[in-house]
Amino acid sequence: ERASLHTLLRDIRCDQHLLSVVAARSYAHENGFAKLVLCQSGGLKLRLHVWQPGLSARAQENIHDHRWHFASHIICGEIRNDIFELGGNHSGESAESCLAYQYARPAAGLGYQLRDLGYQILGRTQTRRFAAGVSYALDRSVFHRIVHEYEGLTATLVLTGVPESPDCHLFARAPQPTVGADRERTLTPDQVGDLFDHVLEAA
Repeated sequence: ERASLHTLLRDIRCDQHLLSVVAARSYAHENGFAKLVLCQSGGLKLRLHVWQPGLSARAQENIHDHRWHFASHIICGEIRNDIFELGGNHSGESAESCLAYQYARPAAGLGYQLRDLGYQILGRTQTRRFAAGVSYALDRSVFHRIVHEYEGLTATLVLTGVPESPDCHLFARAPQPTVGADRERTLTPDQVGDLFDHVLEAA
C-alpha cells in the first residue's frame, strides 16, 4: 500500500542513524538508477530503485540475468523491460552482439569481478512497458534489460530472493573493467534523503 511505503520512507528519513545505514549499502548503479537497500534479512533484500530525469542518457543499461529471483512494483513513472535469449535465428533490430561476462561478488559483498567470455549474439524476444501501479516478477535465469525512457522520476520497490548462484551474466556493448567497487559510487545520507523526498513527492 502507498501509505505503508510512505511511512517506511519517512521513518528512515527522520532517523539519521537509519539513513546512514541505508546510505552505506546503497550506490549509483551503472545501469542508470540509484539502488537503495532499505532493509535485509536472511538473504532477502527490499530495495528502492530510483531513476532521475536526465541521467539515463549516460547509463549503460546492460543486458543481464541475476543470482536470485525478484519481484518489482512500479511506484511512479515507467520502465521498459526487454527480454532476450542467447543465439537463435535473430537478425536486424532484434539481434545484438555483446561482450559477455561472468559476474561474481566476493564473499564480503563489496565490489565485483567480471570474467570475459567473448562475444555473444542475443535476440530480443519480448518488450513490455510497466507503468505506476503495476507489479511483475522475473526468474533469475531470464536475460533482460531495463530501459528508462520516461521523462520524469521513476521509482520501483524490489524484493530480491535468497541468492541461488554465486554468479550471473552481464552482456555489454562496450568493454567493462574486470574489477569494480560499489564503494566508489556510494551515496551519502543527504543524497539518500533527497531521493526519498523526490519519491515521496512523486508517489
